Amino acid sequence: MSYIDYLGTNGKEGLKARYWKFVATEAADAAEGVSMNADPVALAETCAWATIDNTATVTGDSDQNVIVMPVYIKLQCTVAGNGSEWSFNFYLDNATRWASGGTTPPAVRTWFDTTSGFTEKAPKGEVHVGDLVVTTNSAENLIARTNVAGWGGTTGLSGFALGNEYIFAFGAEFGGSGGTYRDTPRNVTAGAEETIGSRQIIPMDPVWIGRQCSLVMKPVGISASVAPAFNVEVAVVELGHSREDA
Repeated sequence: MSYIDYLGTNGKEGLKARYWKFVATEAADAAEGVSMNADPVALAETCAWATIDNTATVTGDSDQNVIVMPVYIKLQCTVAGNGSEWSFNFYLDNATRWASGGTTPPAVRTWFDTTSGFTEKAPKGEVHVGDLVVTTNSAENLIARTNVAGWGGTTGLSGFALGNEYIFAFGAEFGGSGGTYRDTPRNVTAGAEETIGSRQIIPMDPVWIGRQCSLVMKPVGISASVAPAFNVEVAVVELGHSREDA
């Protein structure tokens, strides 16, 4: 169950919640995916794998000053790469951080309404994924460090596993007291292919990205030298800010 299920109404206009999805595959062949930096063996100030920037500004227009709340980030491995003991660090910052590189998947709305007076709103969340260059941090806070080690190859430490999905679920509860939930939907024999097609769901705290702020996702892996690649799907909810003009 995600916190999104508990969003209610607040005030005469409610929360004005709108749900957007961003889907990225670098090439026409979806199997190729989006490549990560080839050797993220240490965290670097200006390198990242993904950013979610809130490009909204402060105006009296309800189309502008919004809050962006990630629902999930899903990575489907298309190139396993190498390295071991992979982890992702997540940072919140009070500035938009993406500078260059990677790909910018378009926003796709998952909502329609025929109510009289309904008008479409342009998304303010902006997602970038790939081998990114980000600006120097403004006032970033480390909010999570997630470990995905043990999900690649026969040894469990040789990188990501081809075909596996890694889902970072914000505000979700899986695996009892905050543990990681895993499943293997196919009945396969033990051995090198045992985890192919498996899914790892990593629970994350709810995240609130205010206007002109960002969430930055940085990978690090021991002895990494061959870049993994992923098909990427990101879902966010945009909520009308209770203080639209301040």
